[in-house]
Amino acid sequence: GAVGIRWVCRERFGTMLLKRAAFASLLVCALFGFVTLSSAVSLVQSSRDGGDRLTPKPEMDVKDTCPATSAIKINVDERRQSILGFGGAFTEAAASVFSKLPEKSQLLIMEKLFGADGIRYNLGRTPMGSCDFSLGYYNFDNVKNDDNLEHFSTAHNDALIYPFIRAAQNMTTATMHSVYNRNDSDWDMSIILSPWSAPGWMKENGHMSCFPLSCLGCVLKEDKKDVYAHYFSKSVSSYLDNGINVWGVTVQNEPGACSLTYEGMHFTDETERDFVRDHLGPRLSADHPNLKVLGYDHNKDHIVRWANTLYSDKDVNNYLWGIAFHWYSGDQFDHLATTHDLFPDKHLLATEATVAREKDPTHPEWSHAEHYAHDMIGDLRNWAEGFIDWNLVLDMLGGPDHAFLDHCEGLIKCGSDAMIIANPESGDVYFQDFYYSVGHTAKFVPRGSVNIGSTGVGDANDKLEFVSFVSSFDESVVVIVLNQGDDSVDFSIFAGKNCLPTSIPGHSIQTYSFQKSELV
Repeated sequence: GAVGIRWVCRERFGTMLLKRAAFASLLVCALFGFVTLSSAVSLVQSSRDGGDRLTPKPEMDVKDTCPATSAIKINVDERRQSILGFGGAFTEAAASVFSKLPEKSQLLIMEKLFGADGIRYNLGRTPMGSCDFSLGYYNFDNVKNDDNLEHFSTAHNDALIYPFIRAAQNMTTATMHSVYNRNDSDWDMSIILSPWSAPGWMKENGHMSCFPLSCLGCVLKEDKKDVYAHYFSKSVSSYLDNGINVWGVTVQNEPGACSLTYEGMHFTDETERDFVRDHLGPRLSADHPNLKVLGYDHNKDHIVRWANTLYSDKDVNNYLWGIAFHWYSGDQFDHLATTHDLFPDKHLLATEATVAREKDPTHPEWSHAEHYAHDMIGDLRNWAEGFIDWNLVLDMLGGPDHAFLDHCEGLIKCGSDAMIIANPESGDVYFQDFYYSVGHTAKFVPRGSVNIGSTGVGDANDKLEFVSFVSSFDESVVVIVLNQGDDSVDFSIFAGKNCLPTSIPGHSIQTYSFQKSELV
């Protein structure tokens, strides 16, 4: 008989009871590619034209022979990096918008981001203190020269941020059980803490922003570096005590940004190396030995230099799990490959991406979907182990944020896009097209899946972008394909002795799922 799966979430938006029958879970899996019958290959598609949005298409059968002039060739024996996961940022702005929505809209957001029927996010990033997408400046100890941190408290998070994260964690746990039959903590949501700034009294300029001289003076005071390392450790402890699954931290968000209008703190590659070696590394290693520490957390343009500086110090090398990076300087996928080639035992993780908000989120811009798919495919082909978007949900003006007055409405358009835009007044929720784009990977590539070799021939090489994985759930092979051109492209997927003839329309994203045994 059907086995009920129960999830109870007791958070700000009330008590919700979700029941998942085993039959319903199997049906969802079949529709979306995790249960493959006979030799059928499942296909899910999103397209600019025609209305497809993660839409299941008719199943196809593998063949003995296929046209080979345009082809994607899969090598299941070429095992590359293991995948940690995909997710977005739990900012105070996102939590604030979420809290103002009616319960029905809140449940929809939770389901679509973290549920079995959604895109199954399992990673999250949250600021350690305030950031530009907070309601104002705050930190966890604002008492000047409280070097013993006697006044330390993360109580600011109690109203919005902690409930938002815990609700997502609960939904993720239920999804991992109902879809993948996984109950172990290794499949729980993993949260990364990232500081935008130390408390102002610990910095030379005395403020959480980099006002008034940008990077000059926007640094830790020498006699506060141990204090800040302790503050860092206490933050991790407090989040854990409040039920947040802190998996890792980044040392500093965008250490070269130095904003005058919102939180920031400056490190060079050398000063971050020294801070990790002499202060933060020893403290976190002693207090939280299983915590993952990621360096850099800025754009790909300088990632090779930072990796060289950080990893060349043997103590820092031991303290760091890997390097975090953002997408704002452009593709630069070769920089990721170089970093991996230089330090193959270390890890790479994309930790932030966003685009400028749209004037009318009720009519999303498809180009954003292709932008996300392009970047994710490029990152994952070049050793990234996951991808974390920026704000999970924002309001109709791409906020709230405290960095710009009134979101710069008028001549200047400020604010940020998010894959979910919501109207707190009406309760309406609008899914932007890049929600579906990200879902083509996040939904079908669970934690522990492995990137495998794939090469292109002919039009498939010249006109398409693609990446492939072996799923950790059932050893199925998953292939994600992007066509940014105007015309459809015919191609075949080859692996071993069998193949699959297929095609992709212009401006489309596809995910193919098939049992490994069908293609080898």
